[in-house]
Amino acid sequence: MKKTIIILTLLFCGLELISAQSKEMVLEDIRSEYKTIRNNMTSYVKKSPEIELNTTEGGLVTAYFDNKDLRLIEIIEFGETGKNIAQYYFKNRKLFFAFDQQYHYNIPIYNEEFDANKTTIIEDRYYFHKEKLFLWLDTDKNKVDLTLKANKMMGKKFVDYTKKLKHELKKEQKH
Repeated sequence: MKKTIIILTLLFCGLELISAQSKEMVLEDIRSEYKTIRNNMTSYVKKSPEIELNTTEGGLVTAYFDNKDLRLIEIIEFGETGKNIAQYYFKNRKLFFAFDQQYHYNIPIYNEEFDANKTTIIEDRYYFHKEKLFLWLDTDKNKVDLTLKANKMMGKKFVDYTKKLKHELKKEQKH
């Protein structure tokens, strides 16, 4: 019995190691694909569709295509006290990475005491494998606990939102 427990423990540890190694390989692939997209931005076809956003001061949606292959959707939402920039990266029509930046101004931008130097920025990085969130890094690049249901739901939220955006892009292209 003792041997069985030891063998099972070693097998479990071995599986964890393989999982960690494959996670690192997936991360390397994501980072490589991200760099490829960023390095080729000027060669992509850029479209700015009229997609309604949930913002008080308007916003911009820009989609980048490599031929007909969607590579990136960038959304900038403006508000009185900040703005949000979200970038959604795609490979083979699937979300693999999302980068979210929230800018918080010291006071509303129209106030004469507005000071851009007092703006705080919060950044979050979301890593996906087969459109499942497997790693979330906060503004300090610390891992966010994905065992919490609310945090795990963020991945589904992003995937669902990007599917909606892709649907809106298709509708826009038909016009």
